[in-house]
Amino acid sequence: MKNNSLTQLGGTCSIFVGISYIIIGITYALDPSQRVATIQEFWRSLANNSIPNVVLHWELALSGVFALAVIPAISSLVISANEGWVCWTSSLAYFGFGVSALENFRSITLIPIWAKAYVNNDAAYQTAIIATSKLTSYDPDAWLTSGGVGLWILVVSLLAFRKSIFSKTLALVGIAVAILHWLVVIGTFFDLYFLVLFSAILGGLILIPIWYISMGIILKRTTFSN
Repeated sequence: MKNNSLTQLGGTCSIFVGISYIIIGITYALDPSQRVATIQEFWRSLANNSIPNVVLHWELALSGVFALAVIPAISSLVISANEGWVCWTSSLAYFGFGVSALENFRSITLIPIWAKAYVNNDAAYQTAIIATSKLTSYDPDAWLTSGGVGLWILVVSLLAFRKSIFSKTLALVGIAVAILHWLVVIGTFFDLYFLVLFSAILGGLILIPIWYISMGIILKRTTFSN
């Protein structure tokens, strides 16, 4: 017996996550601290006005929290095709979104404090802040936050494509989304930031919202007989 409340809640949250990626992209573009040339200018920009950056972290954190309800709902659609792979990769996705939420909730509190301390102290203190701020990330190369989530999306999409669980077009979009997630990992690990930028534009603003919103609609229309 499967619970329809799982697909209904997951569908609503999936639509929210898809929309949140668009909002995150807009907020990122409007955040002055993202358009500076050096790390020193970044902290001075935050000291001048940290609100856009804090809003960005709120959006990322909440997106991660809502995604936790999406994972079991989407997984329920394909788990009968290969329970082992779906259970394992969905666990990785839980870790990925959970870590993302933790990182961003932490940044909401710490970044304004560090920004004020940066402009009110000497060069040695500023250097210490720059070094310490890098520790806010629990997953600096995005192995879980992007790689783990991407692997789950890949497994879901491949199983859906093979078993025709939902449209093959949407399954192919999911495969593309998974590849873009792994390009973020590769780009971050090897300092190939053009790959990260490419993935952010094509994935974050276009394909990822399409996939999550479409999956949300499918989940909202899905009912299981008891």
